[in-house]
Formats: sequence, C-alpha cells, structure tokens
Amino acid sequence: MKSQRQSLVCSSVAFFVLMAGLTALPGPARAAPCQSQYLDKIIEKYNGECRALSACWTWRMGKLAAYPSVQMRKVGVEMSNWWNVMVGNSWARLGPRKFEFGLAETGNVVTPGKRTFVSLLPSGDDTRTVTITKTGGKSRTVVRVCKADPVNGRPAQVGSTKEFAKKARNGTSHTFSVTGANRQFIIVEIIPKTAGRSMNYKLMVR
Repeated sequence: MKSQRQSLVCSSVAFFVLMAGLTALPGPARAAPCQSQYLDKIIEKYNGECRALSACWTWRMGKLAAYPSVQMRKVGVEMSNWWNVMVGNSWARLGPRKFEFGLAETGNVVTPGKRTFVSLLPSGDDTRTVTITKTGGKSRTVVRVCKADPVNGRPAQVGSTKEFAKKARNGTSHTFSVTGANRQFIIVEIIPKTAGRSMNYKLMVR
C-alpha cells in the first residue's frame, strides 16, 4: 500500500514538473506588424527602378504632379504597371493593394482574410494622415498603420492598434497621424476578427 502511495506521489510530481516546463516554454513567435514577403518585393522593385533612373533621392517623392520630374514620373508609371501585373488590384486576388496619396480606396474584407495597403511611392511629406472609415459589415476589425524605410526595408508600427467594434455604426472612423513620413512607404493593415463576418471600409491617406 505504501509503495502504491509513493508511486502515486512520484507520478503527480512528475506531471506537475512536466506542466511547469511546458508553460515556461516560449510561445510561437508573432510576425512583426506589416512585415510580409510582399513588402520585400515592393521595396526591391522600387529600389531597382531608382537605381536605373538615378533620381529617387533628389526629389521629394509622392507628389508627382507638384514635382513633374521625368525620372520620378517614370518610376511611378513603372511601379503602377508592376503592381497591376503582380496583384491586379482585384478584390478576388490575395495579397496587398496599392494606394496613392489623396485618393480614396474602398473595399470589403472577410474573416479570416486581411487587407494590406502599401503606398505606390514613398511619401514626399513628413506628416501624413491615415483615415479608415467603416461603411458596412458586422465584423470586429482591427487596423494598424506602419511606415517602412526603403533603405533597410523594416516596417515600424505607428501608434497603437485601433479597433472597430462588431456593432460600430457605419461612418465610424479611426485616424492615425504619421510623422517622420518623408521618404517612407506607408502601410495600412485592416484585419477582421469575427468568424464568417466582414467589414466594408473606405481608406484615405493625405
């Protein structure tokens, strides 16, 4: 009987030691905000066009109309054509979408998907304002904004993640102020969280 009790105690101790060891193990690493293979490809393509035209660092980028440099216009055209070939900017395709400063983007994103927007060119201004507005749907949705330096390619989150409640009214919006944006790509992630639900949105970056 004593032997059985000792065996039971040893088994219990071994179980708790095992569980303690498992809980002490680090969890799976979380992906860095806004980091993806797509961003790497976008920056690689952009830098390639810049090297080919030797113009990107001599002009403030993102304002092609205000700065009608022939070289920068060519960079914008090449980047836009490349985007259209890569993802088609079709809602039926996976992957990121491009946006241009001052032009609205609208769409719908369904759980478990994610919509990522990346500026066509780096910003030509040091401050940008990002506004995401809910226009429909019933999914709890989180949004975050990042900026990425085309030199090192590493994105950095701007401010904190914001959230649209599941029952948030249409017209509800979140705004992010991006400082230090000059020569930075701007990235916006829209991530629905309610299973089987979606959110319609409007994105504007000025």
